[in-house]
Amino acid sequence: MFKLGRKEGFGIFIGADGDTYRGSWSSDWKHGYGHKRYVNGGLYVGLWKRNVQDGHGRYIWNNGNEYIGEWKKGVILGHGVLIWANKNNYNGEWENWVPKGDEVFTWADGSCYVGRRNKDLNQMKGAFYPLNGNNNCENLIITMMESSSDGEEFSEDLNLGI
Repeated sequence: MFKLGRKEGFGIFIGADGDTYRGSWSSDWKHGYGHKRYVNGGLYVGLWKRNVQDGHGRYIWNNGNEYIGEWKKGVILGHGVLIWANKNNYNGEWENWVPKGDEVFTWADGSCYVGRRNKDLNQMKGAFYPLNGNNNCENLIITMMESSSDGEEFSEDLNLGI
């Protein structure tokens, strides 16, 4: 749809590079809710602001990995979950595409790490919970997050070299 020669409202656009956008437009900008399928096989579904991802969205890579969470000015920023094709997942805070802050990493077997990552990305504080049949990481995560909200920090230092 066009208004005064500009894309406005709902529409579909196929770029010269083959990427396809289907969604809301405002004054020639991708703006509002939309889907963009990239030639490389990636897919973004979510909110846009002035031509970039901004707000809640989901990106699926062609290898099966996916991110669901917050975006700001085209970058992953805020809370989100990265799920690998092998079912491992990271649930936590992001800053410019990098994990930072409170986090939970769960392996496909159900084992999990609950903790916090500071400015030095190799320094983490937290605890690892192997799957042993007696614990449920989901319950541990809820309990740990509730207990950490009272100001206590995790005490075990881990240097994982990530």
